[in-house]
Formats: sequence, structure tokens, C-alpha cells
Amino acid sequence: MVEAAGLPASGVGRLAFGAPQQGDLVAGLALAVTGVGAAAAADLPEGLVATPSDGHVGRWSGAFAPPSGWVVLCSQDCDIVRDEGQEPTIDVALVGFVEAPEAAKYRSSRYHGRYFALPPAVVPNVPAGQEALVDLAWRTSVLKVSLEDETVGFHRGLSEPQRREFARWLSYRDSRAAFPDDLVQGVLDPCDDLIRRRERSAARKAVGNRNDVERVVTAVTAWYVTQRETEVFLTGVISAESLLRAGYDEAAVNAAAPFDAAGNAKTPSGAVEAGRAKLHTDVLNKLAQADPTGYEVNVNLLDLRFVRAAEFVRLRLLVR
Repeated sequence: MVEAAGLPASGVGRLAFGAPQQGDLVAGLALAVTGVGAAAAADLPEGLVATPSDGHVGRWSGAFAPPSGWVVLCSQDCDIVRDEGQEPTIDVALVGFVEAPEAAKYRSSRYHGRYFALPPAVVPNVPAGQEALVDLAWRTSVLKVSLEDETVGFHRGLSEPQRREFARWLSYRDSRAAFPDDLVQGVLDPCDDLIRRRERSAARKAVGNRNDVERVVTAVTAWYVTQRETEVFLTGVISAESLLRAGYDEAAVNAAAPFDAAGNAKTPSGAVEAGRAKLHTDVLNKLAQADPTGYEVNVNLLDLRFVRAAEFVRLRLLVR
């Protein structure tokens, strides 16, 4: 393996860190695209030239090198190291650069269906004012033997927790729940817009200057949806750690817990509950500005440590 262009020797090449893993960056590979008809070739990635395929009128194919120079390994670790006779290919996806404000939309508490914003400093040589993200719109199967070519380089930028987060995103993205159009357009999209606005507002303030709703949304690590006919529950996942990071003190964290120190069930209270109640009111006010949907919406907060398995399997991750 060779050092990828512009990279320091540390962390580059197979020998530096053993076998490649899911989430590793790879330089020297191209991504393939195919389609049929002129319309399919109207919006191609930069650098791709569509070439007509023999034997089928209108069919074309092409390949392009990612402008960033990088793709990311999407296959699971076991598939990457499995014998080529059993698993001859690996999946890779485009790593692209976008302006920092654009990337900020995907660096939030929700999982996006197409983009995964990579943590800062994970990708080498990102242009000033831009950030790197994975774009699953451009995903390709590559012969595994390609990884052994001397022109292919590697970079392991993700920490182990970041790598697990990337793996979860891939899993959630491919298994995301489908909701009715009227629920998505009339409830989930407006709620998502409201929460994102509160997050952006919080990001512009010091932790101690955030209002109740801004502190709550920054404490949420993921949003789930549960639908029971016309009743919809929008559930934000919190933990003692995420609440402390959001600026709550120990007293507020304890007051928000569903159990006391002795293990007895209690009703959450205090600053966290006040923020949840205000967010719930904001959601209802937002939905009241549009045409009635017939859905009754509730906003909850949940610590997964206190959730039974039978309850958890009913939760559907909100992937936007």
C-alpha cells in the first residue's frame, strides 16, 4: 500500500493499522454509474463522462474519481476480510466537501437519509471553509482485490466510537421506517424544521445563555417516532451524560430521571421537564399554523437505560 497524496505517513497504508475496516478512507478508487436514457444522464457527478453500452439502445455507463480524492468503506468488517471467493466485492461511497453551513445541517441529533457529516479533522486536506461528508447517492461495489494494488492508499481517521456511529447510520439508513405521506408532510417535516431551528439558535449561544427549549434539543442524541393510528409520539433520547453536556446540573439531571435513588418510579420534573413542555407547546403551535392533519402529536424525552425491550422495538428512528 502507498501513502495517499498529501498525507503524513502515520495512519496510511495497510501495514500501519492492519486490515482495512468499515469507515476507513480509501484513495485511488473510482465510483461507477450506469443508466438508461438521456434523462438518466442529465445530472451526473463532476468528472463523469457517460459512454454508450453495446447491445442496448440508450444504456450507458461511466466512472469518475471523487473530487475529494476519497471514498469510504461501507462494507462490514467481516465482509472486508472474508475470502474473495465468498465475498469478491466491497462497497464504497463518495466522500465530498461542502460549505461548512451546509454540513452543519447534517451534524445534528437526527440521522439524514443521504449524508453523514464526518467529524472535523477526520479527512485530510479539507479546503478552508468546507467540511467533509459521506454521500450515499454515489455508492459502488468494487472488486476486493483492488485494495491490494500499490496505487491504493488508506487513512483511518475515525475513532472507534465514531466508527460505531457510522456503522449505526448505515444500518439505520437501510432499515429506516416508511411513514404515510400525510404524516411526513404534515407532522414530521414541520417538527424536524422546528427542532433544527432551535439547534441552530443554540449553537450561536454560550451554553449558559440558552433558553429551556434550546438546552433540551442540544441534549437529545437522537429522535424516534412511534405511531398508533392517529396518535404520534416524537421521542428524544437523552442520558445523564448528554444532559450534563447540554449545561444541566446534577440536580436537574436527577429530577429528570423516571426513578429516584431507591429505584422507585417518579414523574420527571425540573428544568429538563420544563424544556420538554415548552418544546411540546412550540410543536403544537407550529402544526396549528398549517392545515389540520388529524394527528395528535406528543413530545417525550426518554433515557434508553430505563426502556423495556418490548417498548424499544416500537420506536422508529427519525431519518430525514
